[in-house]
Amino acid sequence: MAHSYALGNYLLKLISNRRVGPGMNLAALQHDQHKYYRVSLIAKAYDYPSSALPSKASSSLTDSGVKMLFSLPLLVAPALVAAHGAVTSYEIGGKTYEGYQGFSPVPGAQIIQRQWPDYNPIMTVTDPKMTCNGGTSAPLAAEVAAGQNVTAFWKQWTHQQGPVMVWLYSCDGEFSACDGKGKKWFKIDEMGLWGNVLNSNNWGTAIVFKDLKWSSRIPKNLKPGNYLIRHELLALHQANTPQFYPECAQIKVTGSGTATPPANLLTSIPAYAAQSDPGIMVDIYQGGGTSYKAPGPAVWTG
Repeated sequence: MAHSYALGNYLLKLISNRRVGPGMNLAALQHDQHKYYRVSLIAKAYDYPSSALPSKASSSLTDSGVKMLFSLPLLVAPALVAAHGAVTSYEIGGKTYEGYQGFSPVPGAQIIQRQWPDYNPIMTVTDPKMTCNGGTSAPLAAEVAAGQNVTAFWKQWTHQQGPVMVWLYSCDGEFSACDGKGKKWFKIDEMGLWGNVLNSNNWGTAIVFKDLKWSSRIPKNLKPGNYLIRHELLALHQANTPQFYPECAQIKVTGSGTATPPANLLTSIPAYAAQSDPGIMVDIYQGGGTSYKAPGPAVWTG
């Protein structure tokens, strides 16, 4: 079954608002092209037979069509929850740090991860949730030596087309005042496409799909201090419909390094690139591309 989070949500809203329902005449849809178009898109997204939709000359769905259309929420709702994923723990220096596990914030959870409200996709690069998926604070931080690896773990991930990007943000002070704002984010790791076939599983996110983990080295000459580490998966499996999945954790970098990234590699999040960036707005199926560059600045390795 084809997948579409946004269209699925719209279908659920239609039903909950009782704009359409089993046994209801849908003649009004033929006079409301906008609604009709959206319902048609929903049908297409879920492999629903277009023959069961009302045409401009018809007034209602077929009986079988109504039953099929209204069975979709039962099938789709669990899939919407299960079809994505988020970082749920970290390993640093041989120690495991549990992250956030659920959809409802846990008061007082002793974790290094900034709690996220859900792992539904973020659809625009300018969404405020892009910073840390809505997470704003955590009570703990993990110590990591410059040059050491941080490994993030996912309990589930289902998309295999798109890049993995790992970012750091210098807090320049206490975590309690570290809001992730300003042009201070920089990449320390990324993997996009290898080879020249976009419609393939030769992507960074395919590795996460297979291994459910991603390991990145903290630059060995990085200046010590408090940092946010941000893991981002950008799913490109739907043509020109990017889906962003970021999470953040708090780390204390130690060592004797003095290096900081140059200004041209620093950016703000949200809006590290335009929504129209070719690394964001991609049609991997019919776009004709043979190469891919991940959005945002280049990786800084220190």
